Amino acid sequence: MSPWLLAELKDKCPRISLIFDSTYPLDVNTPSLVDNSYFQEIKKGNGVLQIDQQIALDELTKNIVDDIVNDPDFYTKFGRETMVKLGRVEVLIDGQGEVRKSCKVVNKKPFIFGGFN
Repeated sequence: MSPWLLAELKDKCPRISLIFDSTYPLDVNTPSLVDNSYFQEIKKGNGVLQIDQQIALDELTKNIVDDIVNDPDFYTKFGRETMVKLGRVEVLIDGQGEVRKSCKVVNKKPFIFGGFN
């Protein structure tokens, strides 16, 4: 996280505050638009969430981030398609799924002696 963003978040979201509805946009430049500004900010180290910042650094995703930053229309086309696909994802409830410790692998099931998993 960039020093600028760290100072900004400490100012806007203090540990002790009487205000309980403090918010901070994920995209400070165009918070109400879907554009490539968000990706420009994470390239600068201004990702508010660690997972957001990580996509600009990870070997598997940083080239996609570069493509989006360098071509403003890329995200408009790609983003629409992605949002439609995400809208089709069915939510798993009541133990139907798991929260992975690493998104790349399924969690190991504990071995139960004398039983079957």
